[in-house]
Amino acid sequence: MTDTMVNPAVRKKLFVAILLLGIFAAAAVIVQVAAQYLTSPGSGPGGETPAGLEVKSVFSSSDFIYGPQSWRPYQTRLDIADSSDPDRMWVLMFVPLNGTPYGGNPAMHQRGAVRVHYTFENLTGEAAFHVYGFRQLDGLWATNRQEEFGTSAYYVLGADSPGDAILPTALRQIPDNYTIRLSSALPAGTDGIDPSLITLYFTQRPGSGLDSLHITTDLTRKKGEVITTPLQDGTFYVTHTGGNPVRLLLLLVAVSPGQPDDFRLHLESEFVGETV
Repeated sequence: MTDTMVNPAVRKKLFVAILLLGIFAAAAVIVQVAAQYLTSPGSGPGGETPAGLEVKSVFSSSDFIYGPQSWRPYQTRLDIADSSDPDRMWVLMFVPLNGTPYGGNPAMHQRGAVRVHYTFENLTGEAAFHVYGFRQLDGLWATNRQEEFGTSAYYVLGADSPGDAILPTALRQIPDNYTIRLSSALPAGTDGIDPSLITLYFTQRPGSGLDSLHITTDLTRKKGEVITTPLQDGTFYVTHTGGNPVRLLLLLVAVSPGQPDDFRLHLESEFVGETV
């Protein structure tokens, strides 16, 4: 059948259908771009602090307000370190970092990681670092994976065994609803978030929220790695490998109980953009 033999009414309907399909496709692209722009880090309340602006903080043993305990929050409790020693205890604190990593569409926002520099003074036992990120699109939290592919964490070995220092009297267990108090003020740009208490909500789907945030010392390995080091002064990165953008980033720091009075932890953090 030739084109001249097609019924004009059928041809008109076909033209209208193609036109509507094109309009629908264009609208879908516009909505996707707008959504990524509005929810990507730096575009609204709680967005990242501009690259190059640093936050410096110094913490003592009194800032570690949770514990002693062996676990950290997730949909199910995660071990802070090696699960082969169930009696191993830690004291914990949560600190907001300056900036949020972004691994999504580079047309919407600059890709990059959050660089964390730490310096320990008189650390005894061991320290552990893990990360938590508040997901903008659904209001849930993500954290670094500790099992299977993409496992990451950062551990620092102290120079001495834990001492006999008296634990702070204000220590407490993290409540079952995972409402935690921060040990440092929120950085600028996180208005709308309670500066004192934050509740960590996780999806109940097994394994969800473990695939986007990672800890690494090598930005070519964005899926992260497990680092154990004796270095009392060092640097690592928090990376994001796409999916739900992160609005707020928290660093969980855990140390062995019984730190001495002269224990100190110096932290610096900043967003580091990818170079083209």
